[in-house]
Amino acid sequence: GGKVYFVPCNMANVSADAILIRGDLREKYGMDRLENLSDLEEYYTAVANDPDSGVSFAYDASQNNDRNKAIFLQAKNDWVRLEGALVNYISYKYSEDFTADDLLWMYGTQEYLDFAKQMKEWADKGFWSKSAIANATDVKEAFINGTSASFSQNLGTVGATASEVEQNHPEWKPEVCDLTPDAHRFLAAYTGDGVAVLANSRNQARAFMALDLLKFDKDLYYLVRHGIEGKHYEVASEGFWKPGAEMSSNPYGNGFSWGFKNSMYDMTREDTFKDQYEIGEIWKEKALEGPTAAFSFDDSNVKNELANLQSVYTQYVPLLDLGLVDDVEKTLDEFNKQAEAAGLQKIMDEAKTQVAAYLENLK
Repeated sequence: GGKVYFVPCNMANVSADAILIRGDLREKYGMDRLENLSDLEEYYTAVANDPDSGVSFAYDASQNNDRNKAIFLQAKNDWVRLEGALVNYISYKYSEDFTADDLLWMYGTQEYLDFAKQMKEWADKGFWSKSAIANATDVKEAFINGTSASFSQNLGTVGATASEVEQNHPEWKPEVCDLTPDAHRFLAAYTGDGVAVLANSRNQARAFMALDLLKFDKDLYYLVRHGIEGKHYEVASEGFWKPGAEMSSNPYGNGFSWGFKNSMYDMTREDTFKDQYEIGEIWKEKALEGPTAAFSFDDSNVKNELANLQSVYTQYVPLLDLGLVDDVEKTLDEFNKQAEAAGLQKIMDEAKTQVAAYLENLK
């Protein structure tokens, strides 16, 4: 029918961020494990005031990656982002009776103003560099290199980083923390991974049959995901696998098999970082299907406005997100005026129209 289709994976992961810290420093300052944002601020303050911490900053922020908003603004306020072209702009507070009218421009809210003011307080306390925007070192690398006392990203990434650090610097005692445990957790869209068949394939039906077989024949599934049992991987226990002697020469799974994932058969790697596994299990237990999980924004009617808005966003938001401005309220007001001039209202109207139609089609 002139449309492009793909078959999604058969498993949805929870999409949320966590934070990785140095457990040795936490213990040095006599703190219990971090459980909330106040605990993190106490940890950051201790690091910033400790000339013998061994790190450069509590959070060695950079131009390449700042995830503060995901935890300190969105998860804290139980907001859900609209993904895709609108991911940096539009959110909504989760509710079971969500409607398109609940969509909000993040930077026009009291919540964002409070967040930006808190980030300025933290910047002024020296939690990160005043020249962070010019820092080209990714925050993950900064943590691995020992210049940063924290690193925030999605749970899988911080967990894998913690495992790497545990191997190379066990004395750092890495810890992964969920600082907003009361926030709702949502399944990522099934459309995040998938497999398509080329339009010019001479055997389209057979290709889809092969895909079906690889996903639902248990033996073939493990072959595609992990390799040959006893050689590339071993089943450690029910639901867990571990690398085999020859896994490094044939790294099955991660390189190409995302689209084959099937929750019926998928196993957890045995050496998954303990904190990552425990937090992940809690999240999976409470995870919900978000109201807009499968919504895809069509930007055809607002391409120019989005391009203009992105230009303004790049000029203001990275500085506001890290509190690297002299006057938060004045700078935020300037940004909002520039955003309006860029076509913000047209973008919001289009988003509400499309979300309303999407929700109607779900009935």
